[in-house]
Amino acid sequence: GGRPLQNLAADLHADAQSWTIDRLDLRAPGATRLTLSGTNAQAGPSSSLTGALNVDSSDPDTLLAWLQGRSEITYRNQKPLRLLGNVSVTSSRVAIEAMKAEIDGGTVEGRLALDNQASGGSRFDAELKAERLDLDAAAAFARSLAGPQAEWPMEAQVSLDIGRATSAGQELRPFMAKLGYGPKTISLDQLKIGQPNGVTMEGAGSFDRVNATGRLALNSSATSLGQITGLIAPLAPALASRLNAMDAAPGPARLKLTLDLDKNAEHADRADARAVFDLDAPQLKGVATIT
Repeated sequence: GGRPLQNLAADLHADAQSWTIDRLDLRAPGATRLTLSGTNAQAGPSSSLTGALNVDSSDPDTLLAWLQGRSEITYRNQKPLRLLGNVSVTSSRVAIEAMKAEIDGGTVEGRLALDNQASGGSRFDAELKAERLDLDAAAAFARSLAGPQAEWPMEAQVSLDIGRATSAGQELRPFMAKLGYGPKTISLDQLKIGQPNGVTMEGAGSFDRVNATGRLALNSSATSLGQITGLIAPLAPALASRLNAMDAAPGPARLKLTLDLDKNAEHADRADARAVFDLDAPQLKGVATIT
């Protein structure tokens, strides 16, 4: 990023095999203080570095832009970043274990790892847990951290366990997701969402990126049919309108949604989509298919 480090101070000693950094303290762009302590750096072909990392940044956007060698800031976050964790670095892997980060008003705990694979490309893994988190702000920060899409890892696997999340002004309690992607597939191994009004949704799915095929299955339950039609409306407004016009009896309702993508038999560059809605409500049961 062209900006200098400042106030660099280090307490270290070495022997024939390794360097030991008792404490490394420096100032980085973004009004950032970075500290490494208890750090051991091994020399040789299998060189590595381990230690405790402490980052306190008043302007994390400027810090990220500097780390990525960018002059422009793609995301503006007005809240500071504080991060603690045990970092380990080798020639093929960077990881932060036992991480605790305070970002955008929420505290996230877990682990992060980025591996350079022998076959080429890289793989990103994350297991994160938080009591509360703004998903929109976290997603914007993650995009800023990852940089342009062309520079994203070839593979990724992410696990999220959020007690209370907010997205687009809606509160989700809980929000749990396990998802990933690779060169050939996109997978949703687990999705579990709850809302304060009693609506719950669980699902899983997998898609073939090469052949544009796959399946997504979602199961939802609610205390009334009206809440179910609210979920259907963005996907099938005409069906939701018909259900709302019915005089359904009060009581809990359940919905199963299955979305299938298959190759078009006549056009190799096209895919056929098929959605099946399976509804079970008081005095109203049925299946609707949209192709």
